[in-house]
Amino acid sequence: MPSGYVDIEDPDVCVTIDRWSTPATAYMMGLSGNFRLVRKDYTRGLYRMSGLDDKALFKVPKGHRLPITALEERVPGSRTAWHCWMVDDPPHWRAMEVYAAAAKGPVLCAGLGLGLFQHALARQPAVDYVMTIEREAAVIDLVNHQLPHPLKDLRIVEGDWRGVMSADLAGIEEDWGMIFVDLWVTSNLREKYEALGDAAQMAVKLRDRWPNALIVFHGFTPLSDVKWDVSEKTWAAMRQLGEVDAIIDGVRGPMPKRRR
Repeated sequence: MPSGYVDIEDPDVCVTIDRWSTPATAYMMGLSGNFRLVRKDYTRGLYRMSGLDDKALFKVPKGHRLPITALEERVPGSRTAWHCWMVDDPPHWRAMEVYAAAAKGPVLCAGLGLGLFQHALARQPAVDYVMTIEREAAVIDLVNHQLPHPLKDLRIVEGDWRGVMSADLAGIEEDWGMIFVDLWVTSNLREKYEALGDAAQMAVKLRDRWPNALIVFHGFTPLSDVKWDVSEKTWAAMRQLGEVDAIIDGVRGPMPKRRR
């Protein structure tokens, strides 16, 4: 056995989850334009946890299924193929909770997705209100009415986030407490590194324009002001798995799983 080998099912690096729910579990499924909300199951196997809660993996045990809500976009030119934009699985929901716990004052969000971050922010008394910029009207149609508007001042603005950079959108000169960016959907390593370069350039502009705000790029931990602690053992397990997420957080969607 190689030196430094970590048993990937060691409880120190792998957590067993046999029940699962998030605010999106209660969503009504539906179709709007080229987007849809669907329910899927994570079945028996090992899935990446990406260092959240200091775990490299989570395990769905035999005889259990985790209900997962997914936002999908129709593949251009296809009637039957869909591409996953976001899921509410354990690493994605827990990341939203970690980010939200650090938020204070007004929060500006780039991208709506499943609205998980908005739900997490609604539970934080230190957050005053939330403005979200979302380009896709169909995503707003599917998700907006399922957000906790009565609990928090949530505003959804249809528009391209790039317009924020050129001051084309109204109401963006607030002294934001946090700016949260979750825009990129990637499916391979090349796309991830291209997105990383794009995010790095955006980070410079955001910090120059709003120097007092916490800047968070979901999926690009090195660029973010909010991170989570990961032990050496968990890092070793992630490297052992060849997990790119040790540098760049994984794609939105079910992670490749291992069966015994």
